[in-house]
Amino acid sequence: MGGVWLETNIAALVAFRSKEGLSQRELAKRCGIHYSTISLIEKGKRNPSPKVGNEIAEVLQVPRSAIFFDHYVDECNQTE
Repeated sequence: MGGVWLETNIAALVAFRSKEGLSQRELAKRCGIHYSTISLIEKGKRNPSPKVGNEIAEVLQVPRSAIFFDHYVDECNQTE
């Protein structure tokens, strides 16, 4: 099954979050996710789903592409 996963530009995410004056907890609250998710994303230990990436970008009022890089996976490239 194909899909998209996101890679985070961590420096950009932190910069945009700081510019908005938001803590990790406040950003997470506005996105409707647990605060530890933002922490893990900013540490590079977790990639957000496209849905979460969209929520983060919307709250920070920037295009998703300013923070995340899309990676496309197709059925032919998946291994089990």
